Amino acid sequence: MTDSKSFSLWLSLLLPLGCSPSPSGTTPASPASETRTEYTLEGSGPELYEKILVPPLFAPWADDLVNRAHLERGDRVLDVGTGTGIVARRATAIVGPSGSVTALDISPDMLAVARKAPAPAQPIIEWIEGDALDLRFPDATFNVVLCQQALQFFPDRAQALREMFRVLAPGGRIAVSSWRSPELNPYAIEFAKVVDKQVGPEAGAETRSPFGWDNQRELVQTLKSAGFSNVQADAVTLDMREPDLTTFIINDLLAYPSTGRTIASWSTAEKDALVGEILAALEKYKTGDSWTIPWVANVAVANK
Repeated sequence: MTDSKSFSLWLSLLLPLGCSPSPSGTTPASPASETRTEYTLEGSGPELYEKILVPPLFAPWADDLVNRAHLERGDRVLDVGTGTGIVARRATAIVGPSGSVTALDISPDMLAVARKAPAPAQPIIEWIEGDALDLRFPDATFNVVLCQQALQFFPDRAQALREMFRVLAPGGRIAVSSWRSPELNPYAIEFAKVVDKQVGPEAGAETRSPFGWDNQRELVQTLKSAGFSNVQADAVTLDMREPDLTTFIINDLLAYPSTGRTIASWSTAEKDALVGEILAALEKYKTGDSWTIPWVANVAVANK
């Protein structure tokens, strides 16, 4: 696989409701730190997302979310915006054969990978392609709803939460998470600043899009307006531990269409320079051969 083809494998990371490709950019600066000189990662975008990004980043957050939702054996769970399904798989391991897990996403490509990922044998996860703003389930179908790092992308968050409220049974509970601002997430802000400078402002804005709903008070109020009670929101920090930050960065670059489109035609040396500058900006988080970087999100739980 050529490096150009590798860089054309854009992941579906948090983008099914999000941004459209728009080329822009400038020539990158010289390398700033350790770099990778080959770009030959095998697999589709969602496959790379599941393999490279989920284990160090999204899996620990999934564990935290299901713990805060106090899942129990026999719960009927809906995971909205499931992506490649890490939250659904974690939920399945807890609710057991007497429970059920339904996982919904608007992206068929992400769901295709989710269906192939190893999961507990029972209950069998029901994977559904669908719109969070129009959940095609009867009222009071579930007693737990989970939504990890997707709510900020919905074009109408209030409507999405009203739908989640509707499909919850009385006494049911919800747990949602949304990244705080890039300025509070060291990886995100350094990544975005380098992309701003080396790729272009549109690409830089795109990399900030997952961090676009930082307002905890607004999150709480939107949950209350949807009908939820006993709303509790916390700013949660979890460390991402990653021995191969270079590969993680490459895949994160692939996650954004504007960035991916622009750098697809760059030389390997130019791509190395971009990755190297991001690595250099995060050098203080490196200990030995591994990286420990804090990530911060608003996590809210509530009841119906």
